[in-house]
Amino acid sequence: MNQERNPKHWPDLPSNFAQALPLLQSLPAPSLLIDTLTTWECAQEPDESHIRLRHQLLHWEKQRQQLSNHLPESNEQWENFRRMLLSLLASPLVLLTALAGHLAHLRLFKLMDEAEQQQLAMQTLSVYAPLANRLGLSTWKWEMEDIAFRLSHPQDYSSIAKALASKRTEREAFIAHTISDISALLHAENISVDIAGRPKHIYSIYKKMQRKSLAFEQLYDLHALRLLTHSIEDCYRVLGLLHQHYVPLLSEFDDYIARPKANGYQSIHTIIIGQNGWPVEIQIRTHQMHQLAEEGVAAHWRYKEGAQQDASLTQLVHQLRQSLSGELDAQSFDAWEKELTGKHIFVLTPKGDLLRLTQGATALDVAYLIHTELGHSCRGALVNGVIKPLDEPLSNGDRVEILTQKQGTPNLNWLSGKFLATSRARGKVKAYFNRQAADVHLATGKSQLDRLKSRFRLGNEFVQFLTQRFTFANNDKSSDKSIAIAIGQGRISSEQLSKAVQDYLHPRVQSPISTSTNENTKPQDSSIFVPGIGKVSAHIAQCCAPHPPEPIIGLLTRQHGLRIHRQDCPDLLALPAQTHQRLLKVRWGGIQSTETPLCLEIIAIERDNLLVDLVTCLTKEGVRIGHFQALPGEQANSIRVHLELSVNAEQDWLALMDKIESLSEVLSVTYCLESS
Repeated sequence: MNQERNPKHWPDLPSNFAQALPLLQSLPAPSLLIDTLTTWECAQEPDESHIRLRHQLLHWEKQRQQLSNHLPESNEQWENFRRMLLSLLASPLVLLTALAGHLAHLRLFKLMDEAEQQQLAMQTLSVYAPLANRLGLSTWKWEMEDIAFRLSHPQDYSSIAKALASKRTEREAFIAHTISDISALLHAENISVDIAGRPKHIYSIYKKMQRKSLAFEQLYDLHALRLLTHSIEDCYRVLGLLHQHYVPLLSEFDDYIARPKANGYQSIHTIIIGQNGWPVEIQIRTHQMHQLAEEGVAAHWRYKEGAQQDASLTQLVHQLRQSLSGELDAQSFDAWEKELTGKHIFVLTPKGDLLRLTQGATALDVAYLIHTELGHSCRGALVNGVIKPLDEPLSNGDRVEILTQKQGTPNLNWLSGKFLATSRARGKVKAYFNRQAADVHLATGKSQLDRLKSRFRLGNEFVQFLTQRFTFANNDKSSDKSIAIAIGQGRISSEQLSKAVQDYLHPRVQSPISTSTNENTKPQDSSIFVPGIGKVSAHIAQCCAPHPPEPIIGLLTRQHGLRIHRQDCPDLLALPAQTHQRLLKVRWGGIQSTETPLCLEIIAIERDNLLVDLVTCLTKEGVRIGHFQALPGEQANSIRVHLELSVNAEQDWLALMDKIESLSEVLSVTYCLESS
């Protein structure tokens, strides 16, 4: 085409679009489509809407040619392929043109070699015929299927065609006699009806024989008539007369007028026994019902294809069908672009598999969709052969190859920014770091627990004591692992562990726990003291109902102020770690603190003033020294110090030992039962 005649450089019309024009002109297609193709062919000056549709048609053709090199193999992949083709649409007119062009090209199959015929047949049965079916273009769909079936299964096609042809004259005579008989019957009742025979196309016969394991002679609907009336009342009058005049097969009766299909399809289906005992399928509907069924509003494509439920796809097909029956203006185009660019995209793997992802998905989303470990080890991606950033959104039809690193791990930054658009991928990254955090907490807790056991020379019985003492949600006994994780997370504090050690080593100081929840038994506000502050107003928590002299701790709350819990309260332990900053050390007021004996062994490097520093530290902590003995250590220049102390019952043994161990040259501080 001479571009000088058109300053907008109107490109040559693709052959399949040129072939589509006669088919489109036979349909009630929107005039914009016909005008665009005619204008294109005649090189007339296009307006803005023509230019826009032209670009959409060319974009579709380019994408279709690229995708034809990566045809899927499985049925699931073909459905994704059809969905991707739909998602590439910018207008329903593009799909209509593509279908018409494909059918026109298919009609030229005799000019193709065998390999091209087989590829065309596969594309037709897997993509184009189902799409035509979804649009309700049944005539196009039937012709596509029959030609494709003829190319892909020539022997089966020939067998059915011969069976139909061998009885053609007899069948045609039977159909003509039945039409005449029914016409006379209805004319006598003054019912106006249009009657036509409906040919059964060869591919549908083959599919039904396969689906129901029937022989050709067992098919009931080889002889079929369609009766079109002017009203629903006439439909039922016709049905009554037919059932009176002929023997009906009631097992094959369906009333889709009284009970329309979910897609809106309406018609009465019945089978009667005609002359010679031959069955005839009768469809009775109004002219309006027939128009809806034929032109695409009643979408029985989902039933025929067995497609999965998808609300967005159903809405899309419904809008496609509606738009093909009228004009499309600029506003309609905008709505279509918004709908069709929608919520999903489809990309290709190097093997040609099609993946469906959320709009805005990245190559990293693709990696996690394929396999979790592939996502963890992903370090880059080739998109259409070019290296792209991992946070760059993909487009429909992109070919994505994942680049990995051996023993790679996720990056925490992937959970921020635009690296991941799918909840599936984000969930896998979060799960990885949650597992890592749990492992860290477990290791930290085990380390603290081992150090505790070493300091106090405790065995496994102490761990069992902890699992019985500390309970979590639903009061389930905690496992050794759960105890270690809780310690590592800080849900079991140092003070709680210290008190647990005291109660384990000196059970005589542990008071029985009251289970009373009576409000009258709660201590008054004046009975609670906070060190460094004094008397405070507080409320006793009902979950554990502590009583003096049980060890307690305070929790600051928004609604109830300071609430007092037992230090080993299960509900308190179940709170998240971030609530620990709202915990306060408290004690019972008016209760004389009892003292508890504590014997410690200290190993240190001998230095000047070591014992002075030790005594000063203990004095600052309010600890009374009952017995003091320093002996040479096992290593050179080391000493062993044995202390018998009297400490307050509220004293945190672990904190005291940590402060002693923080003194210069002190190597270890451990608990012992008696001095040496």
